[in-house]
Amino acid sequence: MYRCGSARVNWYLIEDDDALTVIDTGFPTHWQEFLQQLDGLGYDRADIEACPLTHAHPDYTESQVAFYLSDRDVLSWGDALATVDFETWRGNTPQLLPEWWNADHDQARASRSNLRNLGDIRLLAGHGDPWTRDLRNALR
Repeated sequence: MYRCGSARVNWYLIEDDDALTVIDTGFPTHWQEFLQQLDGLGYDRADIEACPLTHAHPDYTESQVAFYLSDRDVLSWGDALATVDFETWRGNTPQLLPEWWNADHDQARASRSNLRNLGDIRLLAGHGDPWTRDLRNALR
């Protein structure tokens, strides 16, 4: 797994056998980094098998989607669950983005509660550092 992007915006490359999955795509300004990552790993664009998008931006979809890779205990939930306080850019604990960011904060809370049973996971957040611990304790 490779974290890409900037200090505030993340996207990920996940290596599996001889193929790659790109989770989210970053911004157009990340294009050169993307090409450099591929080259550094010995891949090219033809080696990408999937590119799931987790959340909405003007150039994305209009929904939030979580992806759980059970064989790796990896969860990616884009902008719905960050590991940094979105208003102060501090901290390293899984949390919902502020209420003003979510179109339906009650639904985000309900969805978050469905994740508690995952236990020990590696969270690939759209904002903040990747996080590895027991999700049950973080989502109280």
